[in-house]
Amino acid sequence: MINKEFGLSRDELSQVFWKENIITRRYFYPGCHAQEPYRHMNRDDSHLVNTKRIAETILCLPCFPDLTEDHVRKIVSVLTEARERKEDISNLFKKSPRSELPLVKIS
Repeated sequence: MINKEFGLSRDELSQVFWKENIITRRYFYPGCHAQEPYRHMNRDDSHLVNTKRIAETILCLPCFPDLTEDHVRKIVSVLTEARERKEDISNLFKKSPRSELPLVKIS
């Protein structure tokens, strides 16, 4: 779960990982209430605060049987450097429209 204290949004961090050829996925997105066939059942989703927060902040990192220690080190390295350079990365995203988020090369 990517919170505000991290300094980057889930989508920004995901773009950093993708640029490093580390595939991430949004998890629980969108929430079930926003998917067909449930979308029409609940027009007022204001009571689903936690559902919306989770849907907007969960980032699934690679997790598979052949994941090596080198892969894990790379993931941790990219995550650490993204955190350390969050201001620079965030500024790049602010300069671009959301539909054209830049890919940020860390290494």
